[in-house]
Amino acid sequence: MKYTFIVFEGIDGSGKTTLINNIKKHIQEEKYFFTKEPGNTDFKFFLYSLLELLKDTEEPETEYLLFAAERTHHIKTKIIPAILDNKIIISDRFIDSSLVYQSDCKKNFMEKIFKKTNYNIVPSLTFFCKINPKIATQRITERKNNNFLDEKYKKKLEYLDKQYRKLYKNKKNVITLDMTKSLDELTTTCITSIEEIHNKFS
Repeated sequence: MKYTFIVFEGIDGSGKTTLINNIKKHIQEEKYFFTKEPGNTDFKFFLYSLLELLKDTEEPETEYLLFAAERTHHIKTKIIPAILDNKIIISDRFIDSSLVYQSDCKKNFMEKIFKKTNYNIVPSLTFFCKINPKIATQRITERKNNNFLDEKYKKKLEYLDKQYRKLYKNKKNVITLDMTKSLDELTTTCITSIEEIHNKFS
């Protein structure tokens, strides 16, 4: 099955969602399907309720399995239909977020679960939105719509940033974006790369 599946990753406050929203303004949107993880399925409401029960505990395996269940539902109900509709899929987060945010779990455990539940769907290209954790922390602090997960992870941004850099050190099909550059420059870079990868896989 041929498809173009683009994922944006990065710590909270990196600016990736702002970048994705700006990309929407500069493309032929009918060709694209935009989604995010978690949060683009009805599963979200149950997931957030369960995660809130765990917010004062240290249960990374349970947390990962909850995200993995939502991810499988997301792939089945959103991503695969978009593939069948010949859309270019752009997702705000995917499996690498779990590998970073639930990194207290064994990586082999997480990858084994993913391989058994992902319907053979993997990103064609990942954009790593790199930012100084201090800048990201300031942005989150200034936001007015934070939830309990934002507050939880805000305390760990330096650690999460190190985990992302470690994960992407030698990983293929990853483009690192310097998120201190202008939004227009980043948007142009992303659209050019997305079109190139789409032409390659289509």
